[in-house]
Amino acid sequence: MAGAEETSRAEERDGLASYAQFHEDVCVRAFFGEDYRGKFVDVGANDGVYGSNSYLLERHGWTGLLVEPSDRLAEACRRARPGSVVVNKAAVGDPSVCSVDFFEVSSGAAGERFDGISAVGRPSEFMEKALAAGSHVEHKSVPAATLDAMLQEVRFEGP
Repeated sequence: MAGAEETSRAEERDGLASYAQFHEDVCVRAFFGEDYRGKFVDVGANDGVYGSNSYLLERHGWTGLLVEPSDRLAEACRRARPGSVVVNKAAVGDPSVCSVDFFEVSSGAAGERFDGISAVGRPSEFMEKALAAGSHVEHKSVPAATLDAMLQEVRFEGP
């Protein structure tokens, strides 16, 4: 994603564009320094840009892994983030769990208010509000793996 829409998703803090919800990306760059090129793991990557803790880092030479259980959002990550590896699975702590229930709000009568909200395991209170407002909640089973297994699968090596 580039251009005006991308810029509209960034928020300024101390003169730096931030894509993260609470400016975590700017804080990471300040902590490590602007010349540092590290690696990141972003679980629940959304579309790879909006609310992303790692998009700014990738734009400044970092590389990483994006984990996103939503098929639609994982594909958006692949399009927007060519410098990252995308894994379309849910992250779990138990290595014996291979799939989980996944709930995702799609667009509906409530408009953008609930779009993109998702939950693993069981619906959240936001899902109930989205349903009451006329949005649709899709429930399906998605592949799941531990973070260790995903890192091994993509041969992701640390710094």
